[in-house]
Amino acid sequence: MPRGSAKHHQRGQPKGARNAPHDDEGLRSALRAFFPPDGQYPYGEDFPGEGARTPEDHFVDGILDEIRWAAEELASSGTPKADLAAELRGIIEDLDSASQALRKISPGLDTLLGTAVDPLEAAEAIEGVANNLRKGGRSLEQYGGKLKRHQHERAIADEFAIRVLRFAKACGVHVSGRGTNAYEDYGEATKLLKIAGAGAGIKLGLPTWRDVVLRAMKSTGDLQSEARRARNQPSAKE
Repeated sequence: MPRGSAKHHQRGQPKGARNAPHDDEGLRSALRAFFPPDGQYPYGEDFPGEGARTPEDHFVDGILDEIRWAAEELASSGTPKADLAAELRGIIEDLDSASQALRKISPGLDTLLGTAVDPLEAAEAIEGVANNLRKGGRSLEQYGGKLKRHQHERAIADEFAIRVLRFAKACGVHVSGRGTNAYEDYGEATKLLKIAGAGAGIKLGLPTWRDVVLRAMKSTGDLQSEARRARNQPSAKE
């Protein structure tokens, strides 16, 4: 799964947020409702020259920035198969290099690492991932010249979720697929993504967005703590 990033929110005015094609007061109002009472904007105070702006304003601008990104990606015709194959080859080559480096680790460094890391076990694990990627790469032959529309949309939805969840979590939003009590099937993060996704043109239902949230939490390291905490909460069916 792609690894989205919210780093661009740290560089002054959010990129394109003010003039985003999906920037309207109705959407802004809906997004503002997700900013928690004890929320914060973690990337600084007011932007230069803007005057007084609230953390809620910065939160909304950040989400709108991601909506604009997703809308532009969705409007593209998809990623050419040749580019996907080249990207996959690059990843596999990096993994192969890492595995070889671990197998050639010096005795001194091996001793320094002690029992914290077994270089040979780590090398074997990396080789397993590389081999799985090689097997998965064969599915590229089943594609036409580009990803199909639904494949393209799913890839965008997955990365969009990671980008939005990272930013929302940094602002204090509780990230969970389900709600915070046994009677809520959908958490705030799921509801936020449904509204934000619709603004970008990704029209998925709440059950599907919940699956996207859970998939993002499971596969992304910095959201793992939220996933573990969510597992300790009672299910709506319990």
